[in-house]
Amino acid sequence: MKQLITVLLSIAWFCTLNNTAFAYDSPVTVRIDGKAVHFEVAPVIENGYTLVPMRAIFEEFGANVIWEGSSHTVSAGKGDMAIKYKIGQAKAERNGQIATLDYPGKIIDGSTMMPVRFVTEAFGAAVGWDESTKTVNISSPPKQLAEIVRVLDGFYLEVKYQNFRGENVQENVRLAGISPIHNGMDATEYTQKILPIGSKVLIEARGSRDRNKHLRADVYLSDNSLLNAKLVADGYAMLSANLKDEKLNAMLVSLQREAKVQKSGLWAQQDQAGLPTTIKKISIGPGQIAVVTDNGDLWTWGQFYEKPTKIMDHVTEAKVYSDEGMALKEDGTVWVWGFNNGGLFGNEKQEYVVTVIPRQVEGLHDITAIDKKFTAAAALDRNGRVFMWGSNFNGKLGLPYDYKNIIVSKPFNTSWKDVRSVSIGFLFTVVLKNDGTVWKTQPNSSELIQLKELTDIVAVSAQNSAALALKKDGTVWGWGEWNDSIFGNGELFQEAPQQIQGLAKIVQIDAGQFHFFAIDQEGQLFGWGENDHGNLGVSSKEGTVKIPMLANQISPVRIADAGSENSIFLKTDGTLWGVGHNPYNIFGEDGVINPNDGLNYQGLTKIQLN
Repeated sequence: MKQLITVLLSIAWFCTLNNTAFAYDSPVTVRIDGKAVHFEVAPVIENGYTLVPMRAIFEEFGANVIWEGSSHTVSAGKGDMAIKYKIGQAKAERNGQIATLDYPGKIIDGSTMMPVRFVTEAFGAAVGWDESTKTVNISSPPKQLAEIVRVLDGFYLEVKYQNFRGENVQENVRLAGISPIHNGMDATEYTQKILPIGSKVLIEARGSRDRNKHLRADVYLSDNSLLNAKLVADGYAMLSANLKDEKLNAMLVSLQREAKVQKSGLWAQQDQAGLPTTIKKISIGPGQIAVVTDNGDLWTWGQFYEKPTKIMDHVTEAKVYSDEGMALKEDGTVWVWGFNNGGLFGNEKQEYVVTVIPRQVEGLHDITAIDKKFTAAAALDRNGRVFMWGSNFNGKLGLPYDYKNIIVSKPFNTSWKDVRSVSIGFLFTVVLKNDGTVWKTQPNSSELIQLKELTDIVAVSAQNSAALALKKDGTVWGWGEWNDSIFGNGELFQEAPQQIQGLAKIVQIDAGQFHFFAIDQEGQLFGWGENDHGNLGVSSKEGTVKIPMLANQISPVRIADAGSENSIFLKTDGTLWGVGHNPYNIFGEDGVINPNDGLNYQGLTKIQLN
């Protein structure tokens, strides 16, 4: 409240100043940190109040600005600080508190014009008036003193500092505007040398936190040089394709060009491979990819890491889905990263927390297999017991469905016995037992239902409302539920399991959200289902492929993983390929924007892990 009163008094004082010192028609100059700022729409004096372009000044401060045309509202954010203002009103919202303006903002020639005192002090900047030169002098918001706890990977720094509320904070900060050159581990050692533990730095937030709750920042070293720029100039970072920042780009583009010409740092190694060993397991989610190498290294990229980054070792399996990932280590423990959606962390807390560093799920031991989809998780131990947690939508955790208590935030031991594998779908979980029988969950009971049409099954796969089963004889069977809904696959599956014609000698199956794969013993890939964006790895892009089609263009393959509107393939020659929806440039930076939905799509392409 004291801070709010100070802001209100400051606004009132400056509005009084406006009525006196600014009561003339001479042009007004605005300087930020001594540098004149040029605006597309010049500052104006109206009824004794000086109005300046809100967006231009906020962006100079490193804030991001969003205009909501339907409500005539402008929002701005910088770190944890947020401003919201509706055009024409005499009040604005600052960090959830109301500040009263003596003069309302307005639109002039398409630009939001606001009283200069409010605009400058909204994010903690200082402002003064030079009567002799008719100049508004603005000092940028002060940078935040922070201490380095550790360098995580060269682009994430763990720091501790005191925020604007006076709270002590320890968190991960993402270096703004830059990306790894080859992979996320490139710059780790170099950055650790620059920033030993305990180093003092100044951080300046750029824009609001992203949906991952990351704070993106400029980091200034003890000599006041910008770490972001130093890494680019020395050849240990490049401009980010995902986290574009026009102001930083303008500053860094020439540094990057010179570093490439001089082959500084990692640019001298541009043609070297990124991953030192062969890939054993792959997984794709709506916004990220994970691969496990033969020596147990887990690499991931996309939503949380812009380039392939090693985040764990001694891993046997990994699963990624929307906003989160899960890994199984050789010692039988389970680890998670990303959002705590559906209580993924398994710590009985449903708080909105995000971690880019994997954390262990307590209470799980001797685990041999995992699955993770639709905010539900499963872990199978060596004794054939299954532990479930997360969202119990439609009873898929093996508990009666109660929409009022849908989240189970701690792994529990189900009553299922002698289980060989588990696959979670949107509507149900499929359970394969050691005797080759297949069972599934039901909404109103903890008892599993046996699918008696299926015997001698060796593998199952589910994702949305449909599932596949692979028989010992190499035939594939499929079924679906809610086939008449937007989640359904009515053109492809019946509600009771039936054999899928045209498939023989199959050794691997995979169910995606709306498309499906089968691989035969020769490595030939067959795909069917939605193919609007080439998801099936075939040259044609038919809307829906109803009969399994041979994907000659990508075969032979060792593993295929079907995602939402995308897929990845590990070929028998060890190369990794991807196709379809390309969020965060997971397949590369040369995707094409679809004019119908505004999303980035990539044709079938080899993924360069370097």
